[in-house]
Amino acid sequence: MEEEINDYRGGYIKASRQRIKAVRPLVDIPAYLPLYGDIWGMMLIGMGLYKLGVLQGTRSRRFYLRMALIGYGIGVPLNAFTTYAMISSHYEIITIYTANMPHQLGRAAVALGHAAVLLLLAREIRWRWLTSPLAAVGQTALSNYIATSIICALIFFTPGLGLMGQLQRYQLYFVVAGVWIFNLAWSPWWLRRYFFGPLEWCWRSLTYWRRQPMRRLAAVQVVATS
Repeated sequence: MEEEINDYRGGYIKASRQRIKAVRPLVDIPAYLPLYGDIWGMMLIGMGLYKLGVLQGTRSRRFYLRMALIGYGIGVPLNAFTTYAMISSHYEIITIYTANMPHQLGRAAVALGHAAVLLLLAREIRWRWLTSPLAAVGQTALSNYIATSIICALIFFTPGLGLMGQLQRYQLYFVVAGVWIFNLAWSPWWLRRYFFGPLEWCWRSLTYWRRQPMRRLAAVQVVATS
């Protein structure tokens, strides 16, 4: 572990070598192996909830309140147990694997609770100041995903601050909060000026094999002159 941390803090070449070592096994795994059953399962649950009209926010307020209470009521105690078991065992490997068994159910339940709360907020006009920036982050999801990776690489690796292995677990939440503040700030600002995020624009242009309109002002000027 010490060698790995030193490599991440030892320059771009060493950090890249460690990342390749970590990512290569995941890239080489066929998508049909049981390891990915978790991903397909979660996707199917989401598709089912969408087909039932749950994710569109069309159900009653009482339905989403009940969904949040049940989700958190099941998920929070299970995840708390998992966390306590791992910490109290000092992250002993067998305990991590056994404690993670109820965690799989707990995280799905908590995700449903989060979804219910977000859907309730999205229905209320008074929370538009919060939901609008979140929607903008969703519209620029690919750009935010890559930006988050770059920001965190500059924080933890070198070249950068080289803080790999230097922060306590609770301090990582400050990093998370900082990245979220950045995403919530730049995404609405960008979409007021452009139709797509920068990487979304590239992806869309490649998909249609034609340069897509980007600047909102330029589009308005074209319409006005035509």
